Amino acid sequence: MALFCLFVIHILLINLLIHHSNASSTDCHKNLEVIFVVDSSGSVYDDGYVNWGLEIATVKDVINTTLPYNSSRVGLINFSGCGVSFTLEQCKKQNRLKRMFGLDTFGTPFNDLSAVYNRVNKINSSDFNGGYTWTDQALEIALEEFKNYSLNET
Repeated sequence: MALFCLFVIHILLINLLIHHSNASSTDCHKNLEVIFVVDSSGSVYDDGYVNWGLEIATVKDVINTTLPYNSSRVGLINFSGCGVSFTLEQCKKQNRLKRMFGLDTFGTPFNDLSAVYNRVNKINSSDFNGGYTWTDQALEIALEEFKNYSLNET
């Protein structure tokens, strides 16, 4: 299941980027903003963290081969979740839903993609959370990041 999800995410990102590169400047903004939402919940756990490694490798591959170098901004949300008795804020305090870096972390107006890649390259099994899968809350954090830091009009 995790490999299928990675494949779907990768295809969606590629389609987004192809659309971006084919659009004229009047059709869309010249900059591209991407927030990777990576799942480190128990549902993708396996011995040796192979699935986790594949998620991170996919992020690195997209950064290295697909993003426009002088007009991209990148963020990364690492998520799992907490039990049903926890609030979103409590779960964030446990680092189960965290903004590892945001759209503005590696330079403005556009990111130094080498620095972004180097940061992602440092992610390892110690960043894997385990636990529940709070995908909708992770997407809320990503949306909040876009609302607060996007250069595009929202």
